[in-house]
Amino acid sequence: MTTNENLGAALLDVRKAYRLIADYQTSMLNLVNDVASNLDVQYYSAHHRYTPPRNYNNPPFGLRTGVDYLPLLDVTYLYLNREAYEQGRINGPQAGDYLIDFRLVSDSKLLDEEQGREPSPPEKSASLLITYLFLARESFPQDTNWYHKIWDNARYPVSDGIWESEGNMPLAVCRIPIQLERFVDASQPAMAAAEIRNALTSGQHLVADH
Repeated sequence: MTTNENLGAALLDVRKAYRLIADYQTSMLNLVNDVASNLDVQYYSAHHRYTPPRNYNNPPFGLRTGVDYLPLLDVTYLYLNREAYEQGRINGPQAGDYLIDFRLVSDSKLLDEEQGREPSPPEKSASLLITYLFLARESFPQDTNWYHKIWDNARYPVSDGIWESEGNMPLAVCRIPIQLERFVDASQPAMAAAEIRNALTSGQHLVADH
């Protein structure tokens, strides 16, 4: 095969890959929405760990890598309990308010790197929807913003299904990981939502005055 033929075959693979990724990302957006729609929550914000440069007047060449242009490789979608959102408690959450962090990790190699482990090959890695729950154990001061002062300063727990106290904040956190293969069954978004509700219920004993 000539060099041109090799390049042509590679570019064909790239075109196929981009179309596959586009379909995958559409499915993942629908998946997060399906799980959230089974809960009494309201979309709040998002955090993309890989993003292209914001200032397009500055050339990215030599400063950016291909992974920076894959924002859904590792992305978080944040939801607040509906009552808190509708009553404007984005700032100053009250005891019992909670934030749900749906973290889509398309390749668990990212978690290996995050935790200082040797990255696993694709065949031994996983694609995950990790749900992190952040529960206000006490009411926060009125100027305390959920995103900037709480979520952005909290650490992710590393144990599954166990409520942990977070630092100096009156906050409890819990982690529920789900492998994406599980969602081949159309009933799974509702079942995942039920797991989240059960975890939130189990955490209510941590809330002051409960």
